[in-house]
Amino acid sequence: MIRVLIPAYNEAESLDDVLPRIPGSVAGHAIRTLVVSDGSTDNTVAVARRHLCDVVELPNNRGKGAALRRGFAEVRGESHAALVLMDADGQHDPARIADLSVPVLDGSADMVVGSRYLGAAGRGCTPWNRYAVRCLTCGVLRRALGISVTDPFSGYRVLAPSAEAVAIFEGDRYESELELLFAATTAGLTVVEAPIRRIYTGTTSKMGARHGRLGGRIGVVSGYARTIIHHASRSHVDGVAP
Repeated sequence: MIRVLIPAYNEAESLDDVLPRIPGSVAGHAIRTLVVSDGSTDNTVAVARRHLCDVVELPNNRGKGAALRRGFAEVRGESHAALVLMDADGQHDPARIADLSVPVLDGSADMVVGSRYLGAAGRGCTPWNRYAVRCLTCGVLRRALGISVTDPFSGYRVLAPSAEAVAIFEGDRYESELELLFAATTAGLTVVEAPIRRIYTGTTSKMGARHGRLGGRIGVVSGYARTIIHHASRSHVDGVAP
C-alpha cells in the first residue's frame, strides 16, 4: 500500500478537483488517502469522505505542521511501502505520484522532494516574495549545513518508511518541510529531488489565516529562520558541522 497524506484547511473546492485525480494504484501498490482537516469550517471533511478518504478532524486551526504531526501519528504502525505528502490547494499534480514514488519503491532514495526549480531556473510564475525567500534559504542551507536543494519548501514529497521513522515536527506551521529535510539528512538518509510543474492556483494563501497577510508572512519567515538556526546549532553541537 502507498499512503497519501493531505493536510487541509478550508480546501473543499480544491479537494473536489484533486482527490478524483489521485491514481488508484502505483506499481502494484494500492493507494489509500488520508485527509487531515486542520479545523476547517467549510465542507472539507464532507468532500474528503465523499471521495472515500480516511479523515482526521482537528477541532481548531493549528497549522500545517500540527496537521502533519497528527497525520503521521495516525498512519504510524501501518505497513505501507511509501508515504506521499501533498498539499490540498491544487498546486501538486496527482499524476506525478507515480514518477515521484519510483526512487523510494526501488530503494534508491529515502525521500523524494518534488522540485519546482530543478531544470527550470528563474522565477517564472513564482510570486517574487516567495522566490526571494527560497533563494536566500537555499544559500543559507548550502553554506551553514552543507545541504544542496533547489526547492526546500516544496510540500510534494514521497517518504520511505526510513524517512517516515525519523520525521519530527516541532513547529506547528510551515516549518514542516525544513524539519523533514533536516531530519532525513541528519540521519544520513538519501534525499533526491525530481522535477514538478510550478502551479499557482490564485487561491488565497493560508499563511495569513491567523494574523493577516503581512503578519502571516512575517510569522512564516520567522519560523523558517528559527528552524534553520536551531538545526545549524544542533549540527555544530553534534559534530556534524558542514
